Amino acid sequence: GIIYGMIRAGQIALGSIPAPRAARIECERLLRRKYTSTASGKTTPAGVRAAKAAAPKWETVRSTLLRDFIAESLYARTESYFTESAPVHDLEAPLPFRSMWGFWAYRNHLYQVFKDVDGFMTPVEIFKPYYAHAIARYIVAVLKRKGLYSETVVSDGEIPQEAATTPISLLEVGAGNGTCAAGILNFIQENHPKLYDRIRYTIVDVSKAFVQRQKRNLASHGDKVKILNQSIYDYSESDQYPGFVIGLEILDNLPHDKLIVDTIGHIRETFVEEKRLVLPSDAATTAAASNTNQQQQHVLSEKNLPLHDAVIIEYLKLYSKHFGLTSDWIGDASVYDDKNKTLPPLTLWHYLRHPNTENLRKAALKENPSLLGSANNFIQTYLTLKALKTALSAFGAATGGVSPHRILHLPTGSFSFLKRLMAQHPKKDFILSDFDYIPGAMPGINAPLVQRSEGNVTTAYKSYLDTEPGHCDIFYPTNFDSLRIMYYELSGGKIADAVRSKTFLKEFADYKQTRTRTGYNPILQDFINTKFFLSAPYK
Repeated sequence: GIIYGMIRAGQIALGSIPAPRAARIECERLLRRKYTSTASGKTTPAGVRAAKAAAPKWETVRSTLLRDFIAESLYARTESYFTESAPVHDLEAPLPFRSMWGFWAYRNHLYQVFKDVDGFMTPVEIFKPYYAHAIARYIVAVLKRKGLYSETVVSDGEIPQEAATTPISLLEVGAGNGTCAAGILNFIQENHPKLYDRIRYTIVDVSKAFVQRQKRNLASHGDKVKILNQSIYDYSESDQYPGFVIGLEILDNLPHDKLIVDTIGHIRETFVEEKRLVLPSDAATTAAASNTNQQQQHVLSEKNLPLHDAVIIEYLKLYSKHFGLTSDWIGDASVYDDKNKTLPPLTLWHYLRHPNTENLRKAALKENPSLLGSANNFIQTYLTLKALKTALSAFGAATGGVSPHRILHLPTGSFSFLKRLMAQHPKKDFILSDFDYIPGAMPGINAPLVQRSEGNVTTAYKSYLDTEPGHCDIFYPTNFDSLRIMYYELSGGKIADAVRSKTFLKEFADYKQTRTRTGYNPILQDFINTKFFLSAPYK
């Protein structure tokens, strides 16, 4: 804005001058000219000091933990991405899979359907109603195994009392168009009418546009469905009924925190700082900037600070407990003053990056003492971590940058999600499906993809800082091993399954209905980078 004003005022020539640094330099030059001694034509020290004092300065407007910044961008603001929009296309009818000639016909059909639609495609929409029916079959199978539903008629003509009367509560978070809910309820109503009579279905969704679609698509089920237009973090209802928490592609949009390992091996949390350029009141620069529409420039940047946030610390301590690591250093500010206290942070960092290192996990928990008995193994682990510390130091000294291996996005939003719902609904199991890998993401472990889709045009951004908050989707891959660790610790030792979607759908979907003429079957062969998290074993 300042540069543009100076160009209009004829004070500088048009050129590719980068802002905001060039703007500040140019303003200082102009101010320095004002404070130059007219007698000698030289700049006096007093004049330089006065010029610098009067020059534009960057002022921090606010500093926000990255988790909160992401939450605001996606659904906490009135103009956020999900609050007002419904970026998932609502198909009017199932796709004609059985008449398609293989992979390319399937892809072309999707293109034709979605080319003029703003938003993205989801499996439950593309494979309606078969995807939702598979989830319904899983629900019925689990209820039967738990003795909460039975189709067997006993001698007195009645099914067991518990299986006949206990209400079954289903809670879906972020239900989109209501396609999954409609598919589940329609399937159970048609195939298990006695179970249908006992089901109560609750939807919690932050999007006003989605809520309107849900009310329309679920109208036939009447008061059996309750729809709440609110964030799951504001949801306060609880019950003691058995049932399920359902979340399809919800984990990828839950906010994450960003951690980095600094050049000496300490873990730090990330804040987003919003700064504005405060212009001086000096008449010369004010006049120079008066021709521009925007006299204050705002920028976003990241700042890394010692661990302090309570949720991050709780998550890291839970993780340390799971792997048998010391955690007394987490949240202790003094650790950042001691360059020798780097081995515990680097050990934890290894497990955060590789939560599926089963042998090392067993060693840490002393489930396999032989792995701890070898001095060579201990020395090798120690030397590896020391080498990592040295490499990090060398990288920082050589480049001044941050390697992607030193950046990790922590799923604190998923952690709070699980913790909250497990406390409010202790008898419910979880059915969560999401992407475990997202191509084109930002640098870093578990880093997000930032993009906006308008019709058949998708625009990707390098960072969540490069776009106006609330205008883009920010979605993260889900580390299902970390999710299982969270559930294991929060539930007191219960083990959940994480299976490929293909495995789950081969077990429960009527996948013959989605088979194309050449044998290609998209419900099994597309979306290969997705998994199901099932707290009740699927077999």
